[in-house]
Amino acid sequence: MADATAGKQRSAGVDLLLFVVTLGVYWWVWLAKSFGEVARSRNVDLGARKFIPLLVALWLAVLAVAGTMAATMISAAVNRASSSTTPPAFNPLEVWQKNLPVAIAWVLLTLAFYGVQLVYLRKATTMVADATRGLGGPGARPPSPALAVAFCALFAFGWVPFLGSLGNLAALIIAIIWVVQVQGAMNGYWQTRQPAMPLPPMGFRPGPA
Repeated sequence: MADATAGKQRSAGVDLLLFVVTLGVYWWVWLAKSFGEVARSRNVDLGARKFIPLLVALWLAVLAVAGTMAATMISAAVNRASSSTTPPAFNPLEVWQKNLPVAIAWVLLTLAFYGVQLVYLRKATTMVADATRGLGGPGARPPSPALAVAFCALFAFGWVPFLGSLGNLAALIIAIIWVVQVQGAMNGYWQTRQPAMPLPPMGFRPGPA
């Protein structure tokens, strides 16, 4: 059956490449467009007009505070290196302690950003899972909301010393799996809603190949 609200099928590989090339900007476009198309076709309100602007604002705030912290650390490292005496080993934790309000602001903004993103992605993934459950073909395997919860939680606490780089690497791998899974499910969903090919007119006979 033809569907006026049919969405676009996308390549997960192209999605991931665009995330990198655009430094994360396409992530917001993809969230708004891909999930929005499925939501409109199912008459579901994901609250994208509320969630996406809030997430972008939090993301920019996190980047701004992180930039301030990075500039402070670079300045401290340069000052130590140019000291007339033998400089002690650079300790980033010491910089954090001297700029505690900025550090606390960064941690709180990071937790808020990934907390809001977790709520939205879990809701959106559940919607896609409900839409694709029982379908054949590429949409036969509904995406798992648990993956979205996992990578958001790992990224949110990536600054914790005992998690560090390994936690962020695990979060990145899970996020890639989630994107591939969700995009494949949405493509399968749209394939089932493709209009049938029109029948040829009466009396039409195909010519020789």
